[in-house]
Amino acid sequence: MKIISVEYLNPDMKFSLWEIENNELLASGSFNGIGSEDGRYTVLFKNEKISENVVLNDYDAAVSHLVDLLMQLDFIYSISDIKGIGHKLSQVYSQLSNNIIFSQDSLSRLKLLDESSSKCEILGVQAFLNKFPESLNIGFFDYSFFQTMEKSQFLLSVPYQWYEKYGIRKYGADGIIHKYICNQISDLLSTNSFKLVSCSLGDFNSICSICDGKVIDISSGFLNPSGITSCTGSGSIDPSIIPYVMECEGKNAGEVLDDLNNLSGVLGLSESSDDINNILDSTENNDKASLALDKYIMDIVYEISKSYVLLEGIDVLVFTSKNGENSISLRRKISEKLSCFGVKIDLDANNVCGKIQKISSDDSNILVYVIPSNDSLAIAKDTYDMING
Repeated sequence: MKIISVEYLNPDMKFSLWEIENNELLASGSFNGIGSEDGRYTVLFKNEKISENVVLNDYDAAVSHLVDLLMQLDFIYSISDIKGIGHKLSQVYSQLSNNIIFSQDSLSRLKLLDESSSKCEILGVQAFLNKFPESLNIGFFDYSFFQTMEKSQFLLSVPYQWYEKYGIRKYGADGIIHKYICNQISDLLSTNSFKLVSCSLGDFNSICSICDGKVIDISSGFLNPSGITSCTGSGSIDPSIIPYVMECEGKNAGEVLDDLNNLSGVLGLSESSDDINNILDSTENNDKASLALDKYIMDIVYEISKSYVLLEGIDVLVFTSKNGENSISLRRKISEKLSCFGVKIDLDANNVCGKIQKISSDDSNILVYVIPSNDSLAIAKDTYDMING
């Protein structure tokens, strides 16, 4: 059964085509610059790559190009070959749901909680509905995995009526990734009973505390830049900073929030790079890079320590996403800071990137794993499960 997973990153769209019954990735790629005359698509398949500049006036044009490409490459012979399309929904919507089966009616009722957010996901889903009216189109809310949190964990310390009237609460991020990691650990340990801390360390960081498959807490909050320090994001800050900077620099609230999201974090402190590997390589000769790395690592360590208390211990610690999977030095430095909890890693085992591996030593009190994230596969599997009831 062929299933497409889709993620929207305004003004871009990423896709993966799966033969899901054997977890085979047939093709993947992206459409960039949607809504402009400077569009481009890239498709990867069978160790080959094709890329071409193309005008992409809207998402309908991008989806039409996608269908044409899949047919030209003989992955499908008609649109009926695609039985399901799983859409990753990362924006925060007024609906809280595990998933949503899309129709024209259900799509019209999907409302962004923050109307200033990009509507690219809604436009993208509409384009797939137009092109694949007979396929099952399913939306997966990236924050639905966190709905098991207790009220004391997801509520923010603001007037309660803000929660009742406006839905202001902790929603979290990277839920599809953390759910995937939880399922992987369950398979590896052959049990659903464990205390897990999943560390998704990428361009944005989130750390999830999970007990027996249920989320206890997530580090990220209502909307970015809440949470912990990331590559370009400030993490949670004193909110009085915002009006102060507005007055000092003559900026409006949106401009200050943009600075907190895109010009802060590792980039803002180092004043040189938002790439963790670049920062790691330059700390000896660059005091600001060293400071940025220390702040980045300590925020992660503090959040893991908080998880230890919430869970009353940790059985498994997982590093995932771009930096978690691929930065050997970063994992080592974080693990060293956690030695007070009995974390010990095997340096030889830690010398790995992009594959599942246990990196803790035999005498470590906590199992430590590296597990590559694969939210595209997770979405395809969940889509398949819904198709089959």
